[in-house]
Amino acid sequence: MKQKIREFAYGLATDKLKGPLYAIFKFLLLLASFIFLIMYKMREALYKLKIFKTHAINHIKIIGIGNITWGGTGKTPFTSFLADLLVSKMNKKIAIIMRGYGEDEYMIYKKRFNDNVMLFKGKNKLKSVNEALNKGAQVAIIDDSYQYLSLKKDMEIVLLNANNPFGNGHLIPRGMLRNVPIDLKRADIACVSKVESDQDYSTLYRVLSNIGINEEKILSFCYEIKGFYDFFSKIIHKSELVTNKKFILVSSIADPAYFYYLVNKAGVNIIKTKEFMDHHQFDSKDVQNIINMCIENKADGIIATEKDAVKLYRFFDLLNEKLAKQNYKIYIADISIKMIKGFDELTDRLYRLCGR
Repeated sequence: MKQKIREFAYGLATDKLKGPLYAIFKFLLLLASFIFLIMYKMREALYKLKIFKTHAINHIKIIGIGNITWGGTGKTPFTSFLADLLVSKMNKKIAIIMRGYGEDEYMIYKKRFNDNVMLFKGKNKLKSVNEALNKGAQVAIIDDSYQYLSLKKDMEIVLLNANNPFGNGHLIPRGMLRNVPIDLKRADIACVSKVESDQDYSTLYRVLSNIGINEEKILSFCYEIKGFYDFFSKIIHKSELVTNKKFILVSSIADPAYFYYLVNKAGVNIIKTKEFMDHHQFDSKDVQNIINMCIENKADGIIATEKDAVKLYRFFDLLNEKLAKQNYKIYIADISIKMIKGFDELTDRLYRLCGR
């Protein structure tokens, strides 16, 4: 029931549900969005008036990564990219601080960095940063930080989805906005994700300029698929090895259309898609439906995201029995970030902040 309610609310907020009946619910949600606006502006005012305290922590640099919409901007891969940059290029001791809505992000970071990056999960990010400092971290990256005002950040990075930067323009719950766009002006860097060379983003850049974000503060990047790794054997394959086969695309992320675009761009033949809500927790029924879908459509296997691989691993034995032993494959897309604009500026700012 809870999952059904989430799906219904998401359909209204993204305008995927249309019609006169849904218009009534949307009107009620619009009233709720107005109340949300009043409440979060009052909260901001209390921090500005210093009635609510913003805490500064010395001897550690704090970088916030966040967004103003509910998902779909690529916070997790960009956080990984930034952490890798600070570790591999600048030799810093890094901690990633996350609230921990689910296990998927935590496990992705754990798999990617092993013990090279400290991970802290919990609602109290202030406490987590202090713990990271006590364990020797030099830099703390706060995953999902833009609405967290009780902690002073040395650098605030906000991410925007180039293809859907402000959703339908409404605040939650009527839309996907967590802040009004004018709030972007307090960011040190606006990082525009999913930028593709064949698209025109001049309107978005003009909006950012009108808000007060000049060109020097704007970075942009896209994603590219480096290859696919086998869910069962962990062997990494180049994209060319899967392009002559038929696959079902499975995803439970905020922007499945972009994932489809990336996999299709890699030359993979996608015959069907199965989409779940962002942060959806698979159950055995979901997994059995995916298995049936693969067999009934005579696909060669399934392609999924790294986030989904974490959650599907709970059903490894079932998937191994029903798919792997019958020569069906599950491939996980190995996606990396490719900076389009501002990489040198970003590294310069990090060096100035963190030291060489």
